[in-house]
Amino acid sequence: MVCPRCVESVTSVAHELQLPVNNVNIGTITFSRSLTADEHQHLSGKLKDKGFELVSNRNKEIVSLIQTALIDYVNHLEKHRDTVKVSSFLISKIPCNYSYLSHLYSREKGVTIEQYLIKLKIERVKSFSAMIGSH
Repeated sequence: MVCPRCVESVTSVAHELQLPVNNVNIGTITFSRSLTADEHQHLSGKLKDKGFELVSNRNKEIVSLIQTALIDYVNHLEKHRDTVKVSSFLISKIPCNYSYLSHLYSREKGVTIEQYLIKLKIERVKSFSAMIGSH
């Protein structure tokens, strides 16, 4: 999707199929629940009829964006005294509902966003300890 009319067209298809749409933006559509295989197939077919294509690797792309944003978040915490929530930080970087991002990440990676964030913080402390120990 590259324009507002594309968003309208995709929204129309999703509503026609009575899918549980949360949000439609340029390049993304989010649902309040995972789609069944039949729903996914019908959506894919209807979108193809209108000249669109579902990107099956979109989940992997979003997971990668989440991981990059979390690294940025850890860097942000080091440089700023404000206490911005991880959820607020992520949705400022990735235009999707936090609940969707959290569920997608957990489903794809087998760990929660919070668990990955803790791992990043531990790795950061270890690298600082190693730097201090070498001096």
